[in-house]
Amino acid sequence: MKKSKSFLSAIIAFSLLALSSNTAFGVKSEAQTSVITQAKQIEKSVTQPLQSSANSIPSNSSADQKSIPKTVAAANIFVNETSKLTPASSIPSKNTSSSTAAPASASTSSKTSSPVSTSTAQASKSTVSTSTSTTPAAQPAPTPAPAPAAPVSSPKPAPPSIPSSDKIVLGYGTYYSSSDTSSLNSMKPHSTIIDELATHTYIVNTDGSLYIQNNVFPKSQVSFANSNGIKPLAVVRNEFNGDLAHDVLTNSTARANLLSGIQNSLMSNSFSGVNIDFELLKSSDRDVFTAFMRDLYNMLHPQGFIVSIALPAKTSEAEKWVYAYDYAKLGSYSDQVILMTYDEHYPGGQPGPVASIGWVQRIVNYASSVIPKSKLLLGIAAYGYDWTVSGGKTVSTKSVSIATAASIAANNGAQIQWDSTAQVPYFNYTDSKGSHSVYFENSTSIGYKLNIVNNSNLKGIAIWRLGLEDENYWTTIKTKLNK
Repeated sequence: MKKSKSFLSAIIAFSLLALSSNTAFGVKSEAQTSVITQAKQIEKSVTQPLQSSANSIPSNSSADQKSIPKTVAAANIFVNETSKLTPASSIPSKNTSSSTAAPASASTSSKTSSPVSTSTAQASKSTVSTSTSTTPAAQPAPTPAPAPAAPVSSPKPAPPSIPSSDKIVLGYGTYYSSSDTSSLNSMKPHSTIIDELATHTYIVNTDGSLYIQNNVFPKSQVSFANSNGIKPLAVVRNEFNGDLAHDVLTNSTARANLLSGIQNSLMSNSFSGVNIDFELLKSSDRDVFTAFMRDLYNMLHPQGFIVSIALPAKTSEAEKWVYAYDYAKLGSYSDQVILMTYDEHYPGGQPGPVASIGWVQRIVNYASSVIPKSKLLLGIAAYGYDWTVSGGKTVSTKSVSIATAASIAANNGAQIQWDSTAQVPYFNYTDSKGSHSVYFENSTSIGYKLNIVNNSNLKGIAIWRLGLEDENYWTTIKTKLNK
């Protein structure tokens, strides 16, 4: 269920141009081609594991691949992409000014006018993050969001809520190289909390065949999961390439290859199911994508495999940039639907919450009106973004883990503030590069989102991604979900 579902500065800027034109309805253009090309280039720069300079914890950019604003794909990186981390120290307090008003991202209802998505993917990791920087291209003026309420030093924890049923905790795991152990290191001490693992492994080829990212298979993750009562799911994605997905979905031979390839991969690698993460699909491919999910579900469900899908966040069918995703029908052809409720504000856009509580609630309200609540998993981010702003414009964005955010604040003498309207932490600081705004998720902010899971009686949560969260994050999950 995704992910929102999780690219970065360059991608977002170009996406606002590409996706606000006819490309959002399946018309190929130079702008769209540029977005996809840059997405791949930027993705390569943020997905490699790094060594934390703060406390020597291996980390990957929180933008990974989900953070790519999932419309332009930011984030099932995904944080982006992306997010990972092993237990880190608690966030220290500092001193700085409060945040300025944050324009709403295209992931909100304003997306209809400036189509930019949430992701997938959404990222979660440890202390050090990677940075991407670009000068944004001209783009439609964003709709301003309400300014943060008066900040308070000590945020008020979310009120108590009790789950009405057992909740599933799914964690996305990434494995970019043989030395990338952040997701596995996160799984091991929390195996009694995690119910499902979605390995970010397979990418589809034009002919419908599958290949493994970076040619490294997460054998240790899958083996550990199967040995500890965790159901491993194989993520199959199109790498935010709508043209690639179109070629596969509209070609009967390629589609048949994809279906058989998925089935064979699940059986040969001891997976319990599949998670489909196709993003930036053309509006014209709405019916063929639904037909593909129908065929996949009818093939795998009778065999006992779990069929899940990560969907970009939306609050109505009127949001044309995500028209390809028929929530109601896709929900009927899935056992689990991951809502990628993150990257409300994204790399390259204006600073603001990764997932404000009101925005998340509106998405859940819509999704639960057309998809059974017993199938919905709420996407939970474990990362944030550090925006550098000059002259009122974002000039670069860096993805950060929970620990990295705390470290940045400490190193710059910034006091972490609390936005009591969005129910998220943030802080501002200035350095030689300019003025910075940092918004992120932490153990307190996810408490409010877990209340939505409990109060709306959703099936559970999907964390983007394993490796960026800290121990307090897990404590909140255990407390709120009675794990």
